[in-house]
Amino acid sequence: MDPIGTTSAIIGLVSTVTTLIRQVDEARDGVKERPKRARYVSAKLRALDESLAFLRHEPALQTAAVERQVKVVEDIVEELQAYYEDLRKEQEKKRTIHIFCGIFVFGNTRNKELGEILTRLDRERGELMLSISVTHVGMTGNLRDGFHVALDTLTHMSNKVKEISGRDLVLAERLKGKPQLQGIPLTPVHSKH
Repeated sequence: MDPIGTTSAIIGLVSTVTTLIRQVDEARDGVKERPKRARYVSAKLRALDESLAFLRHEPALQTAAVERQVKVVEDIVEELQAYYEDLRKEQEKKRTIHIFCGIFVFGNTRNKELGEILTRLDRERGELMLSISVTHVGMTGNLRDGFHVALDTLTHMSNKVKEISGRDLVLAERLKGKPQLQGIPLTPVHSKH
């Protein structure tokens, strides 16, 4: 399985576990902080899942730099999954719901561990989004260069058509006189054709 698919699968599992913990917590106790913490964890995982889903559907953004960042995120998600697996094992060992009830209480060492994992996950998701943005900017620059070349070609072709027929191409005519389209000059500086 590719890293993006693997990470999404793990996130789905962790999100399910988090939802289960929240449900157990809410059923056992009405303390306000616990459900808030569970919703916070679920929200972070959903945001990451949405980012990965977007990336999965945009192959042009799947560069080596983005792939490296996905691997870092994947490692942290696996650590989060291991964290929840350890909690489950502790719960089975002690045969009590007490550990799950205490998971989101402030001051708990497990809570501190969870907070550190989530902080790193958040930071690395930010890095992933930055990598995606940098890739997008590079693509946009390439598109801009492509439009500029296409405009030069259009102008060249229009000049050839004008030599033969006495008229410009309609598209070239429409673009004449417009100073710029999103920073791309619409009149060629020098045509190399």
